[in-house]
Amino acid sequence: MNKLVLLFTLFLEYTITLGDRYYIEEKWNQFLNMNNKKYEPWDSKKRFEIFTKNMHMMEAHNKRFLRGSESFKMDIGPFSDQTEEEFMLKFETHTSPFRSSMEHAEFNSFVENHNERLPNQVDYRNKMQPAKDQKNCKASWAFAAVAVVEGMSKLRFKQDISLSEQNLVDCALGNEFMSNGCEGGSPWGALLYMKLHGIDTSQNYPYTGVHSRCRSISNSSVHLKSPHLMHLSEYDLMRTVGATGPVATTIEVTPTLMHYKSGIVFDRKCVGKTTNHAVTIVGYGVQDGFQYWLVRNSWGHNWGDQGYFKMARNYGNNCQIGISAFFADVSQ
Repeated sequence: MNKLVLLFTLFLEYTITLGDRYYIEEKWNQFLNMNNKKYEPWDSKKRFEIFTKNMHMMEAHNKRFLRGSESFKMDIGPFSDQTEEEFMLKFETHTSPFRSSMEHAEFNSFVENHNERLPNQVDYRNKMQPAKDQKNCKASWAFAAVAVVEGMSKLRFKQDISLSEQNLVDCALGNEFMSNGCEGGSPWGALLYMKLHGIDTSQNYPYTGVHSRCRSISNSSVHLKSPHLMHLSEYDLMRTVGATGPVATTIEVTPTLMHYKSGIVFDRKCVGKTTNHAVTIVGYGVQDGFQYWLVRNSWGHNWGDQGYFKMARNYGNNCQIGISAFFADVSQ
């Protein structure tokens, strides 16, 4: 009898292991197709091993999510074949630009003119272009700023236009714009460059993900008013987003966001006072009693909720969200 129990236990363990292997291989093939991934033979085994480890971690996380001990769900995405250390190499440290007293006064009067009652929920996703992918270029600063201008153009003038992040990567360089192409930059510098020099369309100046020689443009696709740097409470930030439109901000990214799929992120790993990634706040709301920011990322539509995620709101600026925020209105 004991032998039968032992044999049955071994058979059950073998069946589970075999089923787990088939499941992971199926997910692996899905991941490769979804992200158009191809590897050299020497790298393929390593990537599959990392993917398998990440799959097991995600499954454990999602079990905790179903029990209510995690606030968001994970799933395979563009970084599922990477280690946490590899993932974190994508980010750079952001610093806040100098803010003149004139810019500060302009913004104060701007906020004071928007004291009307705000909606409990705002979602500008239908005013935005489809999610874009910065690839291996540290250009989140350009994507966050461009998303603000694209969204404001559609909100103000119903102008449905995709603007060129590559134009900024190639041209918005140096101390004046606090940017260095694919080695990082500032959403403030991107907005300032667009105000002074304009910006081309994605069609005319397509994204390559590498820094190249700046190409002159004959006619700007949009016209910006003065950009604003804001250091605000989350309540004031909500007023700005609700009354005006999308706002760029910088956040601290940790490996917690790596495999995000849905739900609200409250990242306990965010302990620093510096930020390393720029995103665009495109709304806010409440879900299951928890307040959140609706955030547009620049990791493509295969990451997160079609390129978006929700981050905890009014939880002490979790991951520094909104502590430095950037806005610019547009004109025709």
